[in-house]
Amino acid sequence: MLKYYYLILVLLSPVALANASNDQPEKTIAQVIELLVAQGFHDISKVEFDHDDNRYEIDARNSNNEKVEIELTTTGQFISIEED
Repeated sequence: MLKYYYLILVLLSPVALANASNDQPEKTIAQVIELLVAQGFHDISKVEFDHDDNRYEIDARNSNNEKVEIELTTTGQFISIEED
């Protein structure tokens, strides 16, 4: 049983290392939330990292209390803000 555990560990190690170096966003979800709150957004209900497009997708409300969908780069640059 133990040798199967080691085999799985060895087989998955390169995958974990590849993902750690290539797919890590520059800002964490907590940092993205802090950035949005500082910009006047509130009621943040969804923050997801889209690995395919390498960006964050957020549902929140703006300072006018309107529902918006926000897209951010991994560095925190706004891509788009659309009313929901």
